[in-house]
Amino acid sequence: MYSIEIKMEITDITPGHHYKSKVWFITGCLAGMGRHLAEAVLARGDKAVITARDITKFASLPERYPEQTLVLQLDVTHSHKIPDIVAQALIRFGQIDVLVNNAGYGLQGALEEITMEQLRRQFDTNFFGMVEVTKNILPHMREAGKGHIINISSIAGGLVATPKLGAYHATKFAVEGLSEALAQEVSPLGIKVTVVEMGAQHTDWWGNSLIRTENIIEDYIHTSNQHFSDSGTTRLLSDPKATAETIMQIVDIPSPPLHLVLGKDALLKVRQKLNAFQKEITDWEDISQTTSFKENQV
Repeated sequence: MYSIEIKMEITDITPGHHYKSKVWFITGCLAGMGRHLAEAVLARGDKAVITARDITKFASLPERYPEQTLVLQLDVTHSHKIPDIVAQALIRFGQIDVLVNNAGYGLQGALEEITMEQLRRQFDTNFFGMVEVTKNILPHMREAGKGHIINISSIAGGLVATPKLGAYHATKFAVEGLSEALAQEVSPLGIKVTVVEMGAQHTDWWGNSLIRTENIIEDYIHTSNQHFSDSGTTRLLSDPKATAETIMQIVDIPSPPLHLVLGKDALLKVRQKLNAFQKEITDWEDISQTTSFKENQV
């Protein structure tokens, strides 16, 4: 468990000021972070378009929040269905203030062990699915002149690579790069972008949200740890409910961060990478400069 102190600059939540509820569109809500965030959003009085490949387990939410909830079946890899899903959301609520691209899963296996079909499926869900949903919602945010796109990544996905998760890292590194460019494209239009780089959450990611390759090459068992999700890091796991609350706070801030690192383990890993990266740049600085034109050649 952990707590994060956020310096708020929220103009909506001031004495005597009525908070105006937002409309959220969240993908991948069947379990894990998506489910926790959907429930938190509804509990605070906001409206939510909740999407997942299987919606049979969402019966209780529309019953508890009938005026706030729209549950729609969506597999983000079925791109031809996304425009209709977005249209249904707009018909019901009239606007989409916050898009949370959360749908995704992990693929565990060394590069030689995974198939190209598995790699393409990983990109179709984790990256191209996110792109399709975003492209269909952006026109409505542009017309409204406002909006916030939250792309869910992970510290062990989009910033720090580990053995056996290369395919997953590739998709999340792609999400990071696209998000940085997108933020610059839409900022003048009143639209914000935040990439959430989460540490390990106390969810079932290592269970139902992770596919393990069936092809095992003996050499890689000895060069990398096949079972690196050991319980030794349990004390660093983050509370998904606290994570959901933090994401909601970020949406209320006028100038939210582009990169939001959440979790003690995430902070530790990103600082280790930054220090190692800085050292490598410094160590090889002389070599790096050898490719530049000499002053008298320019």
